[in-house]
Amino acid sequence: MSSDTKHALVVGNVRAPHVILEKLGYRISWLCKRSLNYMHSMADNNRCQNIFNYSGDNQEQIIELAQLINKYDKVDVVVAFHDAAQLDAIAIAECLGLPFNYQPNTLHYTRNKDTMREVLKAHQLTELKQSMVADVEQLETFYQTYPEIDKIILKPVEGTGSEGVSIFARAQLAEQSTSPLEFPLLAEEYFSGQEFSVEGFSQKGKHYIIGITEKFKGEGTFVESGHLFPARLTDEDVKLVQEYVVNCLIALEVTEGITHSEVLLNEGRLEMIETHTRVGGDNISELVKLTTGVDLYYLQTHNALGEIIAEDKILPKPTGKHACIKFQFNIDVQGKIKAIEGIDEVKSWDNVIEADANYAVGAILPLTTQSLDRSAYAMVEAQDAHSALALADKAISTIKYTLE
Repeated sequence: MSSDTKHALVVGNVRAPHVILEKLGYRISWLCKRSLNYMHSMADNNRCQNIFNYSGDNQEQIIELAQLINKYDKVDVVVAFHDAAQLDAIAIAECLGLPFNYQPNTLHYTRNKDTMREVLKAHQLTELKQSMVADVEQLETFYQTYPEIDKIILKPVEGTGSEGVSIFARAQLAEQSTSPLEFPLLAEEYFSGQEFSVEGFSQKGKHYIIGITEKFKGEGTFVESGHLFPARLTDEDVKLVQEYVVNCLIALEVTEGITHSEVLLNEGRLEMIETHTRVGGDNISELVKLTTGVDLYYLQTHNALGEIIAEDKILPKPTGKHACIKFQFNIDVQGKIKAIEGIDEVKSWDNVIEADANYAVGAILPLTTQSLDRSAYAMVEAQDAHSALALADKAISTIKYTLE
């Protein structure tokens, strides 16, 4: 197929940058991993020239599919906007003789939590002790090796969305409370503190911190119940967090693209939880855009296309406002939804940007055990942090489900 427009092959299940590619005049072929929780829309079908679903993690098959696409319509650029797809995208780009903005080492260091911890340890950027454990015996060995440790975090080495993450105490070994564990897992020394995410952008090895997001968790869970941007931090702590994250990104060999880094802060001590080479989820990008004018997806897309972005597009221009999103948890009973109330009322309020239920009448409302289970959300803006938090809490509590 011949055309004056360029052809972009998009790998992975993030659709937001497609709008930017379309505005830039690109024809889009989308390689999308099949998922029960991810549906194509009419807008996707109208925007994309081709949409191909693939199943599983067979990289060889994905490369062959990309080669077939390229055979009939030459691909000019390969892009991927989620870290789960970027290793596949690198392999495709290499096969097609095209550049890609991330290097394999960067993705290995950032995606594998055990490797990330080892790299940070080598650069004296973490004090946490950790080890991969394949079974209960190895978990017991970990505790024997570090007798001073009581509580640990157990998590999948490449997990996402808080799925499979749990706190485990030494006493649970004696109580034989290990049956629910799905090995292998990363065992990591427990560190408590206030949690933040740091939204960053890197270009030619120069690192920019766009801002810091304050995070909230559901009681007794690792599932995020909300985000506030910018975070309520002193200037001293802002500088501390920014410098720490930049040093971590340098150690992890990040030189290009968007980053979303999660950290814990406790009395001046910082620990990296994890970092991602993608835009943060949960509409954090909208919170950032509302309060700074910076479009994270714009930066991500133009960087992926190999462009040099002017600092005017990168540097935040704070409005002085705060933006907040809160999520509703269903912790009581699951069942078939009979009615949903409060959505239209909340949408009519001043300073509510967006609000909606995540399930429709007739669907089964699940108990909230991971991010995908949350039942509703409300995003607001206000002149100060206190007002933004209060409005978001009021909005989310007004949305109500009635079950049969």
